Amino acid sequence: MSQPQGGKPYWDSVTRTLGSWEEFNRELGDRGIGGVSLASYVFRGQVNSMWTLKPSLCRVLDEAAIRNHVAAYSVELKALLAFQSQAHLWVAPGMLPQRDDHLAWLALMQHYRAPTRLLDWTLSPYVGVYFAVAEQWDRDGVLWAVPTVFFPTGPYDRSRECADMMPDEPSQRELYLVRWLFGQTDRMAAQQGCFTISNDPLADHADLIPALRHEAEARGWLKPFANRQPFRLIVPAKQKPAFLGHLHLMNVSARALYPGIEGLGRHAYEQARLASEQVPSGLRADRGMVMANAGRAGSGNQPEAHPE
Repeated sequence: MSQPQGGKPYWDSVTRTLGSWEEFNRELGDRGIGGVSLASYVFRGQVNSMWTLKPSLCRVLDEAAIRNHVAAYSVELKALLAFQSQAHLWVAPGMLPQRDDHLAWLALMQHYRAPTRLLDWTLSPYVGVYFAVAEQWDRDGVLWAVPTVFFPTGPYDRSRECADMMPDEPSQRELYLVRWLFGQTDRMAAQQGCFTISNDPLADHADLIPALRHEAEARGWLKPFANRQPFRLIVPAKQKPAFLGHLHLMNVSARALYPGIEGLGRHAYEQARLASEQVPSGLRADRGMVMANAGRAGSGNQPEAHPE
């Protein structure tokens, strides 16, 4: 059995750039994604194709240049305790996990944008590509896809143990998929959300997936699913408005994915952006000059539309 290829070289080898919405749907069809096999992959969309798969806690640790595991676990524990100490003031009692159910607490924290070791995914390629195209129309977006069969299940699934905060560097870095949690929030349900979690809070999940594939092959898990392989699809910046328009026709929009008034506000923002793309060029000022003036004025407080 060959050794797993490293993170970036591996992902570069399975990346394609899309030319149209129709090509995106053909890509899904060619891979057998749809219908009863829809849940055979998990998807993650990101508005910037240069971003990797780092959870929010990992990004906080990177910003502070923390590479020591004892320090990393200390930061994570402080965030957890800070959230646990006051969550009862705003969260309904029925939604509060048991005190020692760290995985459920991390999922709740993730929902409210607290830094965690969890990385958001979805079972829907259309929800995934929405998060790739809804913002940053001056940058290429990306949709990541990983077969669910790659992830350990049954006796091999240690996702709950992974959530326990042990202040030691793990002897072997692991990655698990968390698909079912008791007490999902309305947003998690609307987005068909799930998570990946590693026992290493410093881990980039993009670096762990090739090794996961290697182990699944070694255990024979892939034999019935030889055609299922991870892949990345790049959505060029110029294609983002068209993709978002198609998604709105399918009711994949902020209004559907963010239940409540926040989602309605985001939906109105998206409608305004799509409408602005339809304005004839003769009624527009020079786009480059407008963007330059906006940058000098310090504007750019648009809502972010990518998951954590």
